[in-house]
Amino acid sequence: MNNEVSLEEMNGKTIELMQALLGAVSPNFRMVTLEYDHGLWRFTFVLERDDPEDREEIKEVEYAFDALQETNINYKVEIEVTDEVILMPKPSWAKRVVFRRREYR
Repeated sequence: MNNEVSLEEMNGKTIELMQALLGAVSPNFRMVTLEYDHGLWRFTFVLERDDPEDREEIKEVEYAFDALQETNINYKVEIEVTDEVILMPKPSWAKRVVFRRREYR
């Protein structure tokens, strides 16, 4: 499979991830991104500190997202824990920031 995804599909997955995130984001969540890479959807959750409750909440987001799918899709969930300054990813057709908290540094 190539690395092309339609705008309609990218928008649809973005909305589905946003729906799955409703009520799940805690103050510890710093950023959530969605990326399409050669047939694989990658969700990256950036947390300020490692927290078992937030990891469980991320699992719930994964289950909620999965329930919204009409067919099976390939996806991977990644969790990064850092209190370092987060640089915004370069704008890309296949990568979107779905959530980012306001930070003052």
